[in-house]
Amino acid sequence: MSGDYRVLPKLYRQMAHTEKRLDEISAGALNAEDSDERAMLFQQMIETKSSLVSDMALSSTYQSYLQETLKFAITNSA
Repeated sequence: MSGDYRVLPKLYRQMAHTEKRLDEISAGALNAEDSDERAMLFQQMIETKSSLVSDMALSSTYQSYLQETLKFAITNSA
């Protein structure tokens, strides 16, 4: 279980990196000159947002798992 404590910080770092990448893509989309470039950036934005949503769901699920595990341990420690 010692590795479990590194999972959430890793996910949070990954989400921060993904959000930064999303900002970069958005800025690029604003400066895009032609429709092909905009379409490519829009596709990248969709993929990046999907990754961010997945990471958020995973971190939320893992946080719930940790809380339930802790609650179970406290309840059954008597």
